[in-house]
Amino acid sequence: MEQGADMQQRAIIFDMDGTIVDTNALWDTATAQLMVNRGVRLSAEEQAILSERIHGLATHEACRIIKEMGNLQVPLEELIREKRSIAHSLYGAGNIPLTFIPGFPEFHAQVAAQLIKTGVATNADEDILQKTNLHMGLSKFFGEHLYSMARVNNRCKPHPDIYLHVADKLETDPQYCIAVEDSAHGVAAAKAAGMFCIGIMTSTDRSQVKKADLIVESYQEIKLDELWSPR
Repeated sequence: MEQGADMQQRAIIFDMDGTIVDTNALWDTATAQLMVNRGVRLSAEEQAILSERIHGLATHEACRIIKEMGNLQVPLEELIREKRSIAHSLYGAGNIPLTFIPGFPEFHAQVAAQLIKTGVATNADEDILQKTNLHMGLSKFFGEHLYSMARVNNRCKPHPDIYLHVADKLETDPQYCIAVEDSAHGVAAAKAAGMFCIGIMTSTDRSQVKKADLIVESYQEIKLDELWSPR
């Protein structure tokens, strides 16, 4: 990570699902329910491949892969609507509690104390982002800087658009931004945007973050005073 800007000109941009909020169980349940509804049966090997391919993807891209692997002869938009409906109902039911990833609130407090700007760049759609904000109070951490892929015409990760958009909103050059990610698609997006990327191991699949510049098991391992040191 390059030096050359003071802390007020730097930013840390977080992914949302699986990076600051533990929603993996919710989305896994939504995917499983969609497949049951549609009669999709995959082998254990195929299921593992599906999970790897859709981790961190936007709903429309995940549904495209489910449609392909399940050989479903239904319109893609129908699957997207159904999965979103399932996810919304799971948020409302409350039987899958949402929690912050351990260490996130404390790490964000350290970042805020140094006046480093922060924002959220997520592949979630706008409704899911707002539901998560309602349940978890994300705006208490990020203020207005909560951005879904809707802000960039739904051009989702691994494209860099959402990261570049958030950097612009934070008025920070991408080279002075650090992204925190838990998925291969997110890491690819951050790197394509020219950002240093921290891959956090909230998934058991290390391959998801293998291309990150720094891989950590938890937020407690991130040394804030070392992030912008010459590498």
